[in-house]
Amino acid sequence: MNVNTINEGIRVLKEEGMRPFLKEVLVYVCRRPGFLALPYALNKIRGLREDCTLDELLNFVFDSLTGLIIRPMQFYSEISEFLKDSG
Repeated sequence: MNVNTINEGIRVLKEEGMRPFLKEVLVYVCRRPGFLALPYALNKIRGLREDCTLDELLNFVFDSLTGLIIRPMQFYSEISEFLKDSG
């Protein structure tokens, strides 16, 4: 979020009121799916056990919602094969 976005939000709130402001906030948040997934991902990270297997960690990274935050550049199969070869 940059200063212009914040200033625009303040302007809309002052000039147009709460309803248009909330509409703008909703539009802003909906355009950033990672923003909505962040609390979910952080909660899942806190819930990870210390004795997770590599497969469990790999599944965690490629989870549909967590994948919005942590997005590996490789395919699941490439990472899995690398972990098998190095382990």
